[in-house]
Amino acid sequence: MKKYGLVKYRDSLFPPNDTIAQCRRMARELEGVDVYYHGNKEEKSYWGRMYIIPFPFHCVMVYDESSNTVDIDDRFLEDFINQNFRDQNTVRSRQFRQYLRCLNGEYVNFPLEKELTVRKGLSKVKTTIRFERGILNVQTKTNDPFCHGFHVTIAYEDGTGTLPNGQPIENYKYIAGIEDLGIPADFMISSTEVPSFITDPTNRAIIQGKWDDFMMRNKMYRDDLEEWREEEEKDASWGFWYMVFNNDRAPLSVIEDYVKRFEPNPELKGLFELYADDFKALETRLQYYDAHPAISFWYNFWDDVATLNSDMKQIQKHPELFDVTNPDALIYHPMTRDELDEKLIEAGVRKSNGKGLFHNGIICEFEDKLERLGCEENTFKSPPFVRPVSENVKFDPRCIGTPLMTENVTFIASAAMMVL
Repeated sequence: MKKYGLVKYRDSLFPPNDTIAQCRRMARELEGVDVYYHGNKEEKSYWGRMYIIPFPFHCVMVYDESSNTVDIDDRFLEDFINQNFRDQNTVRSRQFRQYLRCLNGEYVNFPLEKELTVRKGLSKVKTTIRFERGILNVQTKTNDPFCHGFHVTIAYEDGTGTLPNGQPIENYKYIAGIEDLGIPADFMISSTEVPSFITDPTNRAIIQGKWDDFMMRNKMYRDDLEEWREEEEKDASWGFWYMVFNNDRAPLSVIEDYVKRFEPNPELKGLFELYADDFKALETRLQYYDAHPAISFWYNFWDDVATLNSDMKQIQKHPELFDVTNPDALIYHPMTRDELDEKLIEAGVRKSNGKGLFHNGIICEFEDKLERLGCEENTFKSPPFVRPVSENVKFDPRCIGTPLMTENVTFIASAAMMVL
């Protein structure tokens, strides 16, 4: 949360409006190659590959020609979707690129006449070579067909022509680029610019025969990415921190309903039955904790005393005061300064002259902080009922058996300062 900020965290979980929500959904249908985005950067071609970062939600565009990347967050998402789904030239050009992908590796009919310089003995002469059929290739930056990069060529080996001396030329090899094929460098195709080899019956039959498989492969690619993102949230979703961990004022029933409906981890869902009493205890403690800022501070102080000083003999001797599993512990019963002094002196952890483990330096500052938080005479009179924690949630299991500090009566002062 510190990395993103609370507002961005919330907006990443919950789209700020219905338009953004719809655009996010449509972006998932677009993820992959043959995506267009004309942003602020100058590019030779604005086509490339797009993938989604789920949290905070944004699309990452990787351009074919430059490999530059652009992050498209909610501010630019609607424009991005409009460019890809509502601009007819973009829709037509994407379909053309997809046709080319279906023809990748196939022999295609594309008659081409090209004036080329050919070798004649030790010299070179220009002559016109005619080609009829070659292998179309769509090369990406890697061997992955879903990688960015879109370098289209046709490799001919059937060139024929005649030299100035009348000598025939046969089986001349040539690799035609997009300029030979009539494809604009930016790959934006209008209805009048579609190269003829797309409409050739033989080529068209190849496209139709591979189209369904190509579409299925695109869907499987997106499904794989979605499964990978779901795997990241297998233990707990991105929403868990905001909806549960940082949502202490929500009723337990609301938290339970959220977890059971939206969290993917079945073990997380089952915790509410397995630890029903502990969750109820936590709910009552939160109600107690949130009742007043002074009560919150009172709780923090005695919780620190119990957590950070549980190995001190003077603390261990008085579980009735300091053990948070004891319903009579100080942590659950805020009281006046005089009442607190009396209990601490009776236990021997404070002396009547203001010295001892809980000496005046600690208790007076503790009292001042409570007053600064608005503690008045009747603040502690009727605190909410609170159940004590049970033993199984008292300590972090990863720290069991590891003493937090040595016996040191001065440390309790520093513990108190941590919450002041």
